[in-house]
Amino acid sequence: MRPLLFFILFFSLQLFANENTSNSLTEADIKLSLISAMSETVHSLQQERGASCGYISSDATKFKEKLKAITSKSDEKIKVLQTILDKEQSIVAKSLSEENQAALNQTFEQLYYIRRDVVNLNIDFAKTYSKYTQSIAFMLLNISNLADSFKEKALSDRLYTYSIILMYKESIGQKRAALSALFSKEKFSKEIFEYFLTSNTTEQIYLKSFLHNTDPVAKELYFKTFNDPSIPKVKEYELLALEKLSGKKVSVDPQQWFKNVTRKIDLVQSVEYKVFNDALIIADELNKASLEALTEEEQQWIETHTVKIGVEQWTPVVFSNDGKDIDGIAGDFTKKIIEKTGLKVEVVNNNWDTLLKDFEAKKLDLLPATYYTDKRAEFGLYSDGYFKMKDAIFLKESNKAIRSLKDLEGKTLAIPKGYGTIDKLKKEFPKIKLVLTKDLDDSINRVLNGRVVALYEGQMAAEAKINDELIKGLRSVSVKAFKAPALHFFSNTNEPLLHSIIQKTLKGLAYQEKADIISKWSSPQRGVELTTAEQQWLNKEETVNYVFDPEWKPLEWMDSLGNHQGVISDIIKSIEEKSGINFKPVSSKTWSEAIDKVERNEAVMFSGIGVTSAREKYLDFTDKPLFTTPYVFVSRQGVYHLDGFDGLHGEKIEAIENSTIDDLLKEHRPELDYKTTTTIDEGFQRVRNGNIDIFIVSGAIAK
Repeated sequence: MRPLLFFILFFSLQLFANENTSNSLTEADIKLSLISAMSETVHSLQQERGASCGYISSDATKFKEKLKAITSKSDEKIKVLQTILDKEQSIVAKSLSEENQAALNQTFEQLYYIRRDVVNLNIDFAKTYSKYTQSIAFMLLNISNLADSFKEKALSDRLYTYSIILMYKESIGQKRAALSALFSKEKFSKEIFEYFLTSNTTEQIYLKSFLHNTDPVAKELYFKTFNDPSIPKVKEYELLALEKLSGKKVSVDPQQWFKNVTRKIDLVQSVEYKVFNDALIIADELNKASLEALTEEEQQWIETHTVKIGVEQWTPVVFSNDGKDIDGIAGDFTKKIIEKTGLKVEVVNNNWDTLLKDFEAKKLDLLPATYYTDKRAEFGLYSDGYFKMKDAIFLKESNKAIRSLKDLEGKTLAIPKGYGTIDKLKKEFPKIKLVLTKDLDDSINRVLNGRVVALYEGQMAAEAKINDELIKGLRSVSVKAFKAPALHFFSNTNEPLLHSIIQKTLKGLAYQEKADIISKWSSPQRGVELTTAEQQWLNKEETVNYVFDPEWKPLEWMDSLGNHQGVISDIIKSIEEKSGINFKPVSSKTWSEAIDKVERNEAVMFSGIGVTSAREKYLDFTDKPLFTTPYVFVSRQGVYHLDGFDGLHGEKIEAIENSTIDDLLKEHRPELDYKTTTTIDEGFQRVRNGNIDIFIVSGAIAK
């Protein structure tokens, strides 16, 4: 799996996922999200510049597919950025002048003309490099202006450091573009030499500046991150570039250079995210300090009222230990509000259905962990969402046929009465036979005794109960049909002051306060210790495209309908069920085509691939292998008796193109003159016909 798939904190884009969230954002939130969206756009345009320079300089023989994929990604980033600029015009205008905003829009318009000229080869390297670099520099300047617009010194200083690391990354990006052009052409212009030397110098300047200004934690992260095999490899390419610039004949695949230096840039970006995350924490702390004070009327209300809170036993979301307290994720958020406001509370315990009815009848003032529905909004006031929890279906371990809600059509599904998801299930899956239960205990018992096929519940809540009570015989399937819903505080319409008190205090909670509560209760989820960033990545519910070997039976293969089948396919489905990650197989006719699709960013993961030194330079592997299988030397019967790779001496050999064996032969037996084939059937046929002496293949498929 590539490093870019690994979990990062990407704050800004999620802020604008819901049209209703804008009102809850502060001016600082919006400016920070604008900085982040602009930085993401810069990152993608830097890649586009490098690929465009390689494409132009190779006369369109290199980078064609990569450039197409990167351009598409740039358009997505630009769309997000323009959405923020349009939607938050009143706040954006305070930091970016009308002239700068107009220039930014003009930059995006000109980008399409540049792209047209690049594709049609109507522009040279120097102009391509220059136009992209001007656009990127303009956006980096705007990021710097936005950073300077914060009056708070701590936040401004951290964003200044952030600007420095963006410039450091830009200098490497300039070098990526220059050498992509250099390695793509035999005869090169003097501009390449100048651009390379300039970027080489600025890279060192900005790195020194960053290390001088950043804090010890980020500095340590930088050195740890850059202890990576790609870094010396990039240096090797740069030395080759100097040789070529001095007139020596050097043969380098520009796309391999691009891949290695992009790995280095992505490592810089991972440190960049850390610095920006620190800025978010500071902003949250400042937001807390500047929170609008409670009005005199609100303070008077607190002194004269006791809030009746309805609490169900929904561990670890919300529950009571002794009938008088409140605990769990929602409980800790509630206790924070009590601590900061002095609210007096009375806990009322009952099952969810009864609590909801009592709330509607105005017998309760507050439900601290409630999902939003339009129907409920008619009789209660919702706070902003404060935590998202993915739902799951649970069924007997022996039931392997159910992998999604769609598979439950015509079958029975248990769900506690009063759950907000009931209406969604009825609307989206009318053929599922819903069985309304008293509570989660009732649902679990019905599944275990066979009265229903499955139950529906918040994944964290159900797994906590199963683990705490050592319930055996159930397995989970993560729900993908619905986005993970947010939990809200739900207060009485007769008490609008209670709603405003909760809303103000909830917004004023510092980032670290919220993160500590969530990590306290959600880290043991699924038996895996997740970091906050990993959990946030899961919450984004991104689809992970992966490639597989179409003819590697019985481990994996592609069936007649183009589906992924086999042992590895089943392992991925199991991971999918337990993690909630949405894996999407990308079909390929050959293994070599599968590798090309990863190169073109059509997929980001291999389902099963062997470890070699060459692959370790640009891929991350799981710590433990999924399985091991021997290599088999296939020849005509009675002709050859070989003892491993060391026994090869001049025979006519073939292996699958881009296979692990192909890499191993290149690495350990480079003197052998062997050929490659694209399919296993072709290899076997060549042995039968006597065209080759030996076909080396994985033992898993050798029959």
